Amino acid sequence: MNVALSSPNNVILKIVYLLSGILNGGKSIIPIPIPDMPRLGFFQGYNNSRDEHYWIRSGKDDINRLGEVVTWANQSVLPSSWWTTAYARSIRGSDSGSFCKMHLEKTDELPFFQSFMCRSFTKTFLTETTVHDIPSYTFSVPYEDYDTTADVNAGFRYRNVEKVNYFPDWPNCPNRDPNKCKSPNSVNCALQKNLCHDCCNGSFVDGTYLIPPGLFPLVCYPGRLQPTPFAVMYSPPHFLYSPPQ
Repeated sequence: MNVALSSPNNVILKIVYLLSGILNGGKSIIPIPIPDMPRLGFFQGYNNSRDEHYWIRSGKDDINRLGEVVTWANQSVLPSSWWTTAYARSIRGSDSGSFCKMHLEKTDELPFFQSFMCRSFTKTFLTETTVHDIPSYTFSVPYEDYDTTADVNAGFRYRNVEKVNYFPDWPNCPNRDPNKCKSPNSVNCALQKNLCHDCCNGSFVDGTYLIPPGLFPLVCYPGRLQPTPFAVMYSPPHFLYSPPQ
């Protein structure tokens, strides 16, 4: 996804934004600020090198921590404006799994930070394989990391300030009966296990609607310490890990 605004068009839009505010009682006819980008696109000019600066561990003190990211863009944690919990804001492991410890076991978990997606993930063992006849292990990001309804991933939830129920058929709660709710104030409807509770209302939590598993928002311009000026949702290919609804 590339060019949406060329540089000349961006200048014109900024002029329109300014003049419309002056001529419209200080209120622009364009409801959002014009992004300071010569060209608007997800990976415009990005070739795996247009990223922020990294400080990583050399492995001198602990070889098993070789490549572990200490700071990204001079930040040891991600901004609170991006994610709402300490776990979601944490920068963990290496960059995209470039490094990992030696002598891996199937029970190992491999955290890594993916700046394209503005967050950290954890890879777990998937299967045994061979590479040029060398026995190898394959690790991958599991379903759980893409499930923002899970309590541990609550910080990755889409904030949905527009309060739109994008998936009205999810979650499927055939046995939910609001008439059986005895004490609504004692149930935490934000917990995954309570989405279909008789005292809760499915995906409607804290005044807005949750997004199903398999989706999470893009909160930064990929690989940059700046917020994205457009709303985008990420998912694995073909909505893998998302429910049928």
